Amino acid sequence: MEAPRPLDIAASQLRAWSAVGNLLSTSVQITPPTSLCRQITEYSISTVMYTEVHKILPLLPNVRKLSVQDILNSNNPPTSELRLPYLRELNIRQQNNPLATFLPTDVSVYGIFGDAFKRFERRSNFKLQHLIAGEGAGILVKGLQNRLALETIEIRGFHFYTSVIEVITHLHVPPALTPVALSMSWSPATSNSHSNISPPVTPFPNLRRFQFQLSLLPFMDIMEKLHACVSSRRSGSAAPLEILVAARDGQARTMLGHPRLKDLRSMGAKVEITST
Repeated sequence: MEAPRPLDIAASQLRAWSAVGNLLSTSVQITPPTSLCRQITEYSISTVMYTEVHKILPLLPNVRKLSVQDILNSNNPPTSELRLPYLRELNIRQQNNPLATFLPTDVSVYGIFGDAFKRFERRSNFKLQHLIAGEGAGILVKGLQNRLALETIEIRGFHFYTSVIEVITHLHVPPALTPVALSMSWSPATSNSHSNISPPVTPFPNLRRFQFQLSLLPFMDIMEKLHACVSSRRSGSAAPLEILVAARDGQARTMLGHPRLKDLRSMGAKVEITST
């Protein structure tokens, strides 16, 4: 594989750099001059191996916005930690499998699974604050490690009912074990641990806004599911939720007339339902 060549230019105002790999070598042929690396705050790279991305990013310590597209898997992924101390926006797009958008502060992500993002979080200091997702949003939410950071979730696309339901499910606070449940699960091996059982952990306790879109089909009672979710989070002392729903006109009217709407608002949730 041919080694990348540094480009010798003078550009004191340069802040962004884009690179496209070669399909034959799957590597970047030209890299920024060493003298310019520290001033680059936006970097875009596509059609290369993951190992190539991991090799180039340490040369750009001040990157704030990173965009990668059509990154190829590697049989020997790097094991060293990748630190991106100033990263504020991450965009990942895989053309063959559109999956999601992220925005630590803002992320657009396509074609990335929960375990992949989990590894990214472990190997960097990236803390996702705002998530914009489409299909597969539930996988991404379930895979997040830095759960204290997340403040907003937005699911885009009218046909992603499964994603909406999965995310609502992940936001539930698990029920606390009752004395009946404890007695049913009693055994000599667990009797000592029952007295030290911790209260249920609230997922994403600082989440403040949940926004999604709905289509007419298939219809399901989202309001009941939202009510159960908000009720469980209230018992877990989570931050109050702002829920923004966009739905087709008929469905929006049904939701606005739903008896659970008043209950949701009485629990401190700010609910806004608009028709599209």
